[in-house]
Amino acid sequence: AASAAAPPAMTGMIAWRYLPEPWRDAAPGLIRTMAGAWDYRCAAHAYLTLVRGVSHLALFGRTQPWDHLAGTLIHAEAGGYAACLDATPYGARAAGPGLLCAPDRVGWSAVRGLLEPSL
Repeated sequence: AASAAAPPAMTGMIAWRYLPEPWRDAAPGLIRTMAGAWDYRCAAHAYLTLVRGVSHLALFGRTQPWDHLAGTLIHAEAGGYAACLDATPYGARAAGPGLLCAPDRVGWSAVRGLLEPSL
C-alpha cells in the first residue's frame, strides 16, 4: 500500500458519478486538492493500484459486495483502511453512501473531512 500522505500529496481513483448528493457535489473540490485523480471505472484495477502503492486512495459511489469485498480485504491486508463515507465499516451488507479507501485511518479522515463542508 502507499505510504501515508496529506491529501495534497495523494493520488487516486475518484468514481464520483454514482455518489449520492451532497457527496457528488463535494467530489470536484476533493479532486482539485489532490496531486492527481482519475477514474478507471473498474474497481478491480483501482484496488490493484492501491495495494501496489501506485495510488493513495479510491472513492467509490457504488458499494456492491462483488466489486469490493475481495478488494477491501486485500487492501486491509496491505495495511490500508476502508470505510463507508458515513464512517460505518464496509461489509457485504454495507448500505453507506459510498466507500473510501486510504493508506490509513488518519488519511481516510483527512480525505473524508474535505468532503464534509457541503453536507
